[in-house]
Amino acid sequence: MPDDAAARGQPLEPSAFTDAPAELPDWSRTFCGYNERFVAPFSFAVAGHRLSLTQSFVASPAHQAEARSSADGLATGSTVWDAGAVLGAMLLRQPPPTVGLSACGGCEGACLDLGSGTGIVGLAAAASGAFARVVLTDLPSVVSLLEANAARNAARLPASVRVSVEAERHGPFRLVVGGDLLYRPPTVQPLLGVLDAVCGAETHVLLAASLQHSPETMRLFAEAARGRGFEGRILPAGEQHPSYASGEVRILHLSRRQHPR
Repeated sequence: MPDDAAARGQPLEPSAFTDAPAELPDWSRTFCGYNERFVAPFSFAVAGHRLSLTQSFVASPAHQAEARSSADGLATGSTVWDAGAVLGAMLLRQPPPTVGLSACGGCEGACLDLGSGTGIVGLAAAASGAFARVVLTDLPSVVSLLEANAARNAARLPASVRVSVEAERHGPFRLVVGGDLLYRPPTVQPLLGVLDAVCGAETHVLLAASLQHSPETMRLFAEAARGRGFEGRILPAGEQHPSYASGEVRILHLSRRQHPR
């Protein structure tokens, strides 16, 4: 197969993330009203799969207290955001994307979803049937919502896939995913610390991030990831599922830098 640079995407460089505004797709969650964002369940139907995700303005009293004492604001982790929908839909593509499912060990592998929130990305990975085990993780204050959504969708998932909600992250994992984790600069170093801990030599990482949230954060991440021994690229837009494609969402593919022997 020819090695076509355009088909493989851009190198993961800080200069790839500009401040120029990108047009939002018609389906963007940004256009939704309060009821669609925080009251009604989000129905996620892609490639013959359907997930139903409970949303809330806050996931728990502890979540509300955390939001008031930080710069994150309310609803972080308790509603579906654009980048999560884009990455979740990509994982359900048939045929699967060039990285993520086909290149990550198939049914013998395990998938870790970091900062799962409503669970849209991790549950999509589970629905794909490409992994024997999918682990959903988030802060303790959000776990109750995550557990509820895992239970709500259990009957919609393949019986061969084991889904768990865990505070601890024990590998090895063939694929690590995360949607909308890069939304402000202070998230960069903690995220890289976790990736450093859970990624082995053969682990692939897929992160989806929205330029509308913080291109500065994405630039900082690209620079810092290189310093932590990761190499990566930005996947071409053609990897996104047409039902949930967005020109302002970037999907980053990272792996450990392989040193020559």
